[in-house]
Amino acid sequence: MVTAQQDPVANLKAIDALLDLADGARTAGGKRGAGQALDALRDLFIGALMPNRKLRRLEDQPCDELLARHSVGSATRRRYLLLWAFEDALKQRHGRLLACLASLSRDPLEWLKNKAMATAAKLLACKPEGERDLLALLINKLGDPARRAASGAAHHLGQVLNEHPAMKGVVVRDVAHFAFRPRIGLRAVYAAVVFVAQIPLSHRGNDPAVAAQMVRLYFDLFQILLAADAPPPDGGDDKADDDKDGKDSSSGKKKGARSKGGKAGGKPAKGAARKGGRKNGEMSASPDAVVDAALGVDSRLLRALLTGINRALPYVPEDTADELVTTIAPAIFRVSHTSSAGGAVQALTLLFHMLTGRQSASDRFYRALYALLLRPELPRSAAAAMALSLLFRAMRADVQPKRVAALSKRLLQVCVVLAQPLPPSLLCEPSSPACGVTKV
Repeated sequence: MVTAQQDPVANLKAIDALLDLADGARTAGGKRGAGQALDALRDLFIGALMPNRKLRRLEDQPCDELLARHSVGSATRRRYLLLWAFEDALKQRHGRLLACLASLSRDPLEWLKNKAMATAAKLLACKPEGERDLLALLINKLGDPARRAASGAAHHLGQVLNEHPAMKGVVVRDVAHFAFRPRIGLRAVYAAVVFVAQIPLSHRGNDPAVAAQMVRLYFDLFQILLAADAPPPDGGDDKADDDKDGKDSSSGKKKGARSKGGKAGGKPAKGAARKGGRKNGEMSASPDAVVDAALGVDSRLLRALLTGINRALPYVPEDTADELVTTIAPAIFRVSHTSSAGGAVQALTLLFHMLTGRQSASDRFYRALYALLLRPELPRSAAAAMALSLLFRAMRADVQPKRVAALSKRLLQVCVVLAQPLPPSLLCEPSSPACGVTKV
């Protein structure tokens, strides 16, 4: 490394030796050497070799202009040609380094995988060469099966955006392409949504356009999740199962008997529902499994989408926000009735922000809020405080006293009808001096 720093033009073999050591992780015992070589190559390319621009190949250099200005035997001409040839060789070795990083980012060893991601993020933040490949490498790691690797990729991408805020639009666009890939896992989509929701925004510069881009991404994913709530086109699978059961009964087996993987009487074996739904986080082929994953009790992805929309929508310009609201409001109303309590509260919170000042949709919003209060799982849900805060703001913003009185009456009904008492944080005891006052 020292010889390459002192005279890189005359010591390309030292750079090749470091690249060979980094690529030697495939052999037994080469992991530690590959990690040390990555550190050396990172410092070498950033601190001594790479200019603050993209590298050019030799055929892209202005050779004709050089020949016209300088004679054949001039020292200036030879110097230019030497430096251009070195730049071409350096570009080739930088491409080899990117190939090593892509290979090491898939290594089974977690520390080597994290080191490869950290090196890629450092190169992306400091030098513009190969930024498309480096960005694609980090975004692809959002779908890594290991959760630490996925969270590490999100952390490194966040550091890159802190160094270069102008890259927000490009990063959001590439993450959107990643999220809409075919057969991508729900865990990878969730990691992508959480990362995009953590990007800092402001009302200055290009951030309003980035916020609109983020909201469109959330809305498109929203519609994809809701489109999964469609019945199978025909009963082909059920018919095949009936035919199979008929063949088993004709051969003398009892109806409802299972093979070695299940129990008699048609009951599935323990853990069968978990094993049959998804594999490696990929979307299941069964439409019912997709619906359960998207709109079921554990709807983390749905809540992450609603949280991201709630966060990005205030930064969107009003004309663009009106168009987006008209498109997505019916789908969010549907979620408020079909999702879990937490997802319903997030959906209604989003609707409250979007539909403020829209009298045509206010009645539907208050009907959905009125129905939410009677859900039995709401008082024990983690979103109970958020629901009370939303109710308080909605009652203050309502201009119809009769509807406010109806919501207050529904609150009293919830206190009386529920079989289990409400938590102390949500209900004041009748003997308390602050009776009737709810802390929001």
